[in-house]
Amino acid sequence: TPPSLRRRFLKALLYILPVMGGGWGYMKYEAGWLEVNRITLSNDKFPVRRSFRILHLSDFHFSEDVPFSLIEEAIDLGLKKQPDVCFITGDFITSKLSDDDFSDYVKILEKLTEKIPKTFACLGNHDGGKWAGSTYGYSTTEKVEELLKESKVILLQNEQRVIYLKGQPLTLVGLGDIWAQR
Repeated sequence: TPPSLRRRFLKALLYILPVMGGGWGYMKYEAGWLEVNRITLSNDKFPVRRSFRILHLSDFHFSEDVPFSLIEEAIDLGLKKQPDVCFITGDFITSKLSDDDFSDYVKILEKLTEKIPKTFACLGNHDGGKWAGSTYGYSTTEKVEELLKESKVILLQNEQRVIYLKGQPLTLVGLGDIWAQR
């Protein structure tokens, strides 16, 4: 009957609206959330002759919600730990970059590569491809690849590379993003 259908619809709205509002609020809160963790790997699980420091950065998501100042703050926090190598695991952008944004982003990422020449990256689902192109971003990963190249960040896509840290070999593997069909 129409009155009971209307009641069910209104009850459903009472449940759905707070969930949607909470999700939106979390997205806004998370955009400014920086978290620094220190993890020490035991020598029996990660045998090395000399210790070294790895900086792992992820999910910069440059956008109107995540300004360059926040990305730069994350980089500065990481650099304070004096890492020997840096890994950035994707999602550099959330929407397309203007020419000015591109230049500014290169300068910020160069802060990393000037201090840590061994800075490696792989791409995330927001960095281009079918999914990103159908929403708000690039239909290919070319722009983000260019950003990384100009910043001297070494992109690993479906490849492995052996690097040496304090004389010790470390094998890195970088995979392409499934949404970019890589």
